[in-house]
Amino acid sequence: MPAVTDLALAVDYFSTAFGPYMGVMIGYTAFIYCYIRKSFPLIALTISENHAAINAIVRQRNTIHGWADVLQYGQVKREIEQYDPMAKPLSDCKGKVEFRSVRFSYDKKTNTLEDLNFDVEPGATIAVVGLSGQGKSSLLKLLTRIYNPSSGNIYIDDIEIQSITLESLRQNICIVPQTVNMFDGSIMSNIKYARESGSDEEAMDACKAAGIHDDIMKNSKGYGTIVGKKGIKLSGGQEQRIGIARAFFKNAKILLMDEPTSALDLVTENIIRDSLKTAKVTKFIVTLTMARDATRILVLQDGKFVESGTHDELVKKQGMYNSLWSAHTASQSST
Repeated sequence: MPAVTDLALAVDYFSTAFGPYMGVMIGYTAFIYCYIRKSFPLIALTISENHAAINAIVRQRNTIHGWADVLQYGQVKREIEQYDPMAKPLSDCKGKVEFRSVRFSYDKKTNTLEDLNFDVEPGATIAVVGLSGQGKSSLLKLLTRIYNPSSGNIYIDDIEIQSITLESLRQNICIVPQTVNMFDGSIMSNIKYARESGSDEEAMDACKAAGIHDDIMKNSKGYGTIVGKKGIKLSGGQEQRIGIARAFFKNAKILLMDEPTSALDLVTENIIRDSLKTAKVTKFIVTLTMARDATRILVLQDGKFVESGTHDELVKKQGMYNSLWSAHTASQSST
């Protein structure tokens, strides 16, 4: 039965991108490829790891932004996921994160990130801010090992992440992207997909923390409401809040939020801010609106950290962060 489930999930995922006919063909091909690999133990993963691999592809629903990234992810995954018998699961994750002299380039010519060095203690909140195209999202992709650093090292709980199995690494990290991918099922199933062992009550608590519970209960079927393919029956703000609820429900020790409140009103954003303050997880937030609550703010410019400090410290410094914050508050007051 697990194999049948994996096949069904793969077909459903690829159907979302290509439509039913191509989705069946591509999903079935992907599944057979993984199945055949089981027959060659010298060059393949174990059976259980192959099940994890197909599930990992499907679980990218809530972490990647469209088909171009799926292909990109697949190529990089083949490059970095070499079978390493020494790789071990990350057990009892605390959420400590360290970057040591990390440099990254997409094309091996121009550095997107250069010489990044910082430590994050468990439970801290780090806001990464800067203008568009400065490498903020790339930093998150390195932490999840969608890419590997060109040089330098990243550690979680003092363990170099390339010595951690990918499945285990990503089980301890949850991402809330700008665009939350939904599959054609109920609201409850979309939320519980993040952690299938969780209860309905836990899912409802996560929705309350994300400010979406009351909206859900206005529907006649409540949490049983079908969202439609790609969440077509939801507004952009509802999708974002369900994505945030999914992250809260997963309860991973490291939470990555890439512009998670861009479609939210101020009241809902404040609800989520309050929930994040009490969440005992390590948080990386790529957004200016929530930066003032961060333990530390890192300002990226041309792939380098040019400022670091708290909101009050950086405002007093009258540097780049203050310019960004002033522009943000001015735009808020004009709307």
